[in-house]
Amino acid sequence: MQEIQRWINDAADRLGINLEAQSKIVSQEIVNSALATFVENTPRVWWLSLKLPSEQFSSETMRLSEVLPSQDGECWLVIESDHDVFFVCKAK
Repeated sequence: MQEIQRWINDAADRLGINLEAQSKIVSQEIVNSALATFVENTPRVWWLSLKLPSEQFSSETMRLSEVLPSQDGECWLVIESDHDVFFVCKAK
């Protein structure tokens, strides 16, 4: 997981994005809230069981900036690992 965190931090630095890592307790609260809001059941991966209505976009045809409702404000970056531990950052 530390290698993934390093990759993400390096990418954020290159793009000028401020990432604020959240504690394990806060991360788990964010993940639980996201699951309750957006996911049905307990799928292997979230996108296999999104609550309807949901939309899918291809990274090959759309940029993230075209999908986001605004590029202002904050959002959560949730990084999954193979160990059922989520690394969550607040992105500004």
